[in-house]
Amino acid sequence: RLQARNRVLLSFITVACTLIGISSAEKGIAFTGVGVGFLSLATTLLSYHHELMIAHLFSYQKSLIESCNANLGFPIWHNLESKRIANTRNMRDWAQLALHFILVSVSLYISWYREFTSPTPPEGLHIVKSNILLLSGLSGFASLIIIFITMLKREAIYKGEKSK
Repeated sequence: RLQARNRVLLSFITVACTLIGISSAEKGIAFTGVGVGFLSLATTLLSYHHELMIAHLFSYQKSLIESCNANLGFPIWHNLESKRIANTRNMRDWAQLALHFILVSVSLYISWYREFTSPTPPEGLHIVKSNILLLSGLSGFASLIIIFITMLKREAIYKGEKSK
């Protein structure tokens, strides 16, 4: 699960940077950058399930070790290790949130600027392109919300509360 989660994030970064590079290269293909918003939402939904399952597995492991420590007198190293892992995951989540925000914002800006502010007017379908750009922006915004909700749900799982 950890490997799948990391591959999804790295794949998003790779494809998003490629689309941004393509859209900034030439005016005729500048609109390819709108795919980053949709890609952001798709990869966020893919990693959402993995994140929550990892949190449940970690919580179960923590409860098993705590019960063993109480009954058998094992050292409590896991308590210190779990705090370190939780802090590392929290930093990773904030970094993921920042990456998604930056890549979606840059791609939408380049697509908008190259397509709609050039000296030559767009070659038709102006309303359709505007709607696609808006939907891509909403998809990117939804992915940021889902990442934040995942962070909150994982914290609730770690604290032993029921996730809704």
